[in-house]
Amino acid sequence: MSAILSLAGPDTVYLLTDGAGYDSDGVVRCIGRKVRIASKARLAVATRGFKGIGDLWAEKLTALADRVGVDDMLLALPLILAEMELEPRSIQREQPVEVVLAGWSPAIGAFHRMFRTYGENAFELTSPAALFYGGQMSNDPRTFLLPPLPGEGAEAWMRRGGLAVMQACRSQLGRNPSGDVGFLCIGGQIDLTTISADRVTVETIHTWPDRIGEKIVPELAA
Repeated sequence: MSAILSLAGPDTVYLLTDGAGYDSDGVVRCIGRKVRIASKARLAVATRGFKGIGDLWAEKLTALADRVGVDDMLLALPLILAEMELEPRSIQREQPVEVVLAGWSPAIGAFHRMFRTYGENAFELTSPAALFYGGQMSNDPRTFLLPPLPGEGAEAWMRRGGLAVMQACRSQLGRNPSGDVGFLCIGGQIDLTTISADRVTVETIHTWPDRIGEKIVPELAA
């Protein structure tokens, strides 16, 4: 299910995502960015889980934000999710995803929101804490948090401390939505997405020597 780390401040959101896509056996099948950026709106959408379903959500939400604006998209989203909750959900249950929206709007400034298409609170839009980790690891990722250095800003901390969290979780066995322990699933690369009133940027800040057609192995986990 991979991992997402998001830090929302008053003016800027920083989002870390990994880049490995893999099959049900844990074999890496693709490496690339797992975040989609709106063309005009200040919005990024990252997903975990089944790529096809995740890509559909990311495309739909960024297109809606470009069409009506971020604030109106946020107003409409609970209604969209409520409609999804009433529809047959066999595909959503069989191919579950977690969706994280990170953005900036004139009304509320920087924000992040998330929802899942599975579980007890499926299709419920929530506002996570300022520092949010999405990823079902065998150990609690909060145990890997590093304190900020003197004078260290949010972006600098994400490049150092946030990356350290992703590095540590990379060596943990992932869990699927049923709770079963699976395989190593954080790999490929780490991308840092920055969203504020005047910019949305994506930068690859770390890569691992993972290979398509092979599993992520402990020897390459550091």
